[in-house]
Formats: sequence, C-alpha cells, structure tokens
Amino acid sequence: MGIKIIQKSLWPVIALLALVWVNRLSAQETDQIAKQITWSPDGTMIAVGFDSNECDIQNPHSENLLILDATTLEVVTPGPVKSCLELFLDWTPNSEAIAIIGSHEFRIWSVTKHEFHTIPLYFLLATSIRLSPDGALLAMTDATGTARTIELETGELSNPFPIGGFLGLAWNPHGSQLAIGQINEVKIFNVDSQDEVGTIIYEYGIIEQIHWSQSGSRLVIYRVAIERGQERDLDVVDADLMEIITTISMSDYIDPQDGLTDIALNPDGNLIAGTSPLSGIYIWDTTTGELVTHFEQESIYAIDWSPDGSRLAYVPSGNDDELVGFLDDFSEAAP
Repeated sequence: MGIKIIQKSLWPVIALLALVWVNRLSAQETDQIAKQITWSPDGTMIAVGFDSNECDIQNPHSENLLILDATTLEVVTPGPVKSCLELFLDWTPNSEAIAIIGSHEFRIWSVTKHEFHTIPLYFLLATSIRLSPDGALLAMTDATGTARTIELETGELSNPFPIGGFLGLAWNPHGSQLAIGQINEVKIFNVDSQDEVGTIIYEYGIIEQIHWSQSGSRLVIYRVAIERGQERDLDVVDADLMEIITTISMSDYIDPQDGLTDIALNPDGNLIAGTSPLSGIYIWDTTTGELVTHFEQESIYAIDWSPDGSRLAYVPSGNDDELVGFLDDFSEAAP
C-alpha cells in the first residue's frame, strides 16, 4: 500500500461540507444553467442536464434534460425532469438509458422506450454518487460521512465502507475498486471485500472530485484548502503505486475565489480538462502538468470527452444558438 503525505486540516466537518455545497450552488443565479454533460458510451449521443430554479417535478417531459445526436446536435428526445438539485448524469453501458441521480432519488430514463423508473435513496442528503462501469452498482456517500453501494436490480445495500466519505467517488475501469475522498485523504477499497488497498493522505484540503482513467493507470484528484484562502490543486496520481506524479496549482491559472466546476480525464489518461465559469476551459498534460491549451469563454460549467478521446464537448451557457460546442485540436498533447 503506497502512502503519500502532503498536509493536514483541523477544520470542522460541518463547516467544510457547508462550504462545498455553497460552492456547488453559487453559480445558480439564472433560471436555467447547463451544469451536466455526458457522452454516451457508443459516441452517438450527448446528454445535457440543466439546473433550474423553477423545476416542475411532475412534468415527465421537462427540458431540464436534453439528449442530442452527437453529429447533428438535434434533440433525439427530451428526458424526464430531474430533481431541482442534481448530482450526476451517467449512461448505462449499452447507451440505451441514462441514469439521473439527485440528492434524494435515482432514475433510469430509457432513450428508446421514453420511460423511466425511480429508486428512492435512503440519504437525507447525498453528497456524491457514481454508477459502476457495468451499471450494476451505485456508489453513494451522504452528509453523515457514510459510504455504501447499492445493487440496482435488487436494491440491496452494502455495509458502510470503513471511511467517512463526503465528496469524491471514482470506480476503477473494471468496477473492482472504489476511490473514496474525504477531508485530508483518499482511500481505495476492494468493492467486494471492502478491504483498503491504497491511501493518499493530505495535510490540508477537501476532496471535491476524483476521476479514474479508463486505462486504470491514473487518478486525478481535485482538492480545495479553505484555510489557505481556498487554494485549489489538481493531483495526478499513479494508481498502481499510489504516488503523486504531478500537482497542478490552480492559482497559476484562475482567480483564488474562482474554481473548477467540472473536470474530465480523457480515455488515455494523458490529458485532464477543467472548466472555470470565469476563465473558460483549460487542458493540461497529466505527466508534466504543463498547459496544453486554454479556451477562453465565460459561463462554461460542464465538459466531457468523447469515448475515443478525439473531442471535448462543452455547454456554452448563455448562447441560445449553440447547445454544445467542441474542442478537437490537441496537437500539443504529449503522446
């Protein structure tokens, strides 16, 4: 088991959680903001989700979720309404349905049948939720620090993982391991046995996001340090050795009061993209930490790579003429 020590925080748990939720909601000043985008596994469709201050939870055809043809960008079908506060969108492996996950419920929307079913969640307040690569399990953390998995077919809950999880969950590409982030540390568990198989320990920082490359070789961890003026860092980690390859300091690129609303690791794990609503999209080389390209446009909250890694999709908020934009020139990227 590899251990990397960085720094330690003494901030109270409740205060840290409250700040994270404030950061998540600070962008919701307009009636409808595109906050989620995800490409279907077969590359044919793109789902765009909106956070709305006025959402009709009784309307099964709300345009809070749009599913677009990835080539023509025409609307394939509007999806079912989401909860007013959404955490996650993810496609099932066969690209026939999309998981819509809110703080209190989990829905599967069938793109082909135009119908959905709902699974109530046992949380009072879910803080992070991720669907397993095979679509069979849902990993969840709540505000009490409990981390569990649930079998979607049976609804059976696992025992709590031996960690207080708050934000940041990531499955390895085989679905056999789960990375769980909390204050000051990220732990890797075997899903079946719940044995701890790796740890990264920090002396400071809330873990906001974790991403695991499709190759399984790299993790990217996004953390925020309140006691350091909300200092933000992206750590690229060797997932086998559990050692940090490089740290990208956000203070070199964005204002201290600004942050990344979304990050996306490309399939090969050699590029990491991050978007800031005030500064636009940045793409870094995960080996060197060097900036590959910067696309300057405000009010972009969501990004996602195509399954083949050739294009990065984003939602140009505020531009009614363009539902989705693309970046596809990464010629400077490391091989």
